[in-house]
Amino acid sequence: MQSPKTLRRKTVLPAPINVIFIIVPPPCTQSSKKIRERVLQTALHFWHNVTDGRAAGEMKDTLLDNLHMADINPRICGVEACAPGHSFGPAVREYFLLHYVVRGKGIFRRGKREYTLQAGEIFVIRPGEVTYYEADMRDPWEYMWAGFDCAPPFAALLEQDVLRLPGALQNFSRIAGCGDMPAKEWRICAQLYELFAELDAARGPAQGHGGNYVGQAVNYIKSNYSQPMRVQDIAAGLGLNRSYFCRLFRQQTGLSPQEYIVSCRLAKAAQFMTEHGMSQEEAARQAGYPDVFSFSRMFRRKYGMPPGRYAARARQKQGG
Repeated sequence: MQSPKTLRRKTVLPAPINVIFIIVPPPCTQSSKKIRERVLQTALHFWHNVTDGRAAGEMKDTLLDNLHMADINPRICGVEACAPGHSFGPAVREYFLLHYVVRGKGIFRRGKREYTLQAGEIFVIRPGEVTYYEADMRDPWEYMWAGFDCAPPFAALLEQDVLRLPGALQNFSRIAGCGDMPAKEWRICAQLYELFAELDAARGPAQGHGGNYVGQAVNYIKSNYSQPMRVQDIAAGLGLNRSYFCRLFRQQTGLSPQEYIVSCRLAKAAQFMTEHGMSQEEAARQAGYPDVFSFSRMFRRKYGMPPGRYAARARQKQGG
């Protein structure tokens, strides 16, 4: 996506014409294998239509209407052929953002972890996390992206920073192709459901939905701490009664869900101030506290000192 550090000509690419995507049943015969190969060729043909023959650095970014869908709520999608060394960040997103690398190479950094990525890989940006990504100087990547909000069971499928998923090229190609269609939000939502179905299937039957409700809730809280959230909504997203969910959560973590949410937010705020040099106000906002006075009171209760003093002490220790 376009870097806030540089000014660059932004070109809206024309919608692809006469691109047909075929939904293929599970493989079982030699003929189905040939069909899948044709689908892959069609997806690549779509990508060629929107990128080939255009200068590096051109992009198409489609902002979507926020329909506040309960399970998966699309927010943005797009494609870009990056210029050598093009970068974005460090930055924090307020929703999930998946990038599928079509060609080339680049790096993706989340916190202290860095990944070198290439064609066929997806890097996952979760809301509230500080990330940075940069195109390779010699072989800059080209990618498609989709941004969305999602409920806890879906967020639980996005724990890994990097994903490799057969068929993802077709899913992202269809998402990008929906950008100029009527009712595009609904069409993109359908494609995201299909993508999540593939993610869930890839985990195998032993890791399916039936089990770790608390683990799913914890992953959701860690991924969405910067957003408003209520315990009853998390329980409902898991299909559980609120009282039963709270009892189950405390049994496995020793904390109530609300206590865990507060602890997670304050820990993130402390990290933002000490590791990323954010002010008290900015750290509070990024951690999900629009009211800095409420944040300061809760921070003092947990850490025994105001946020500013905590950050100053941490900087002194780091400086030796």
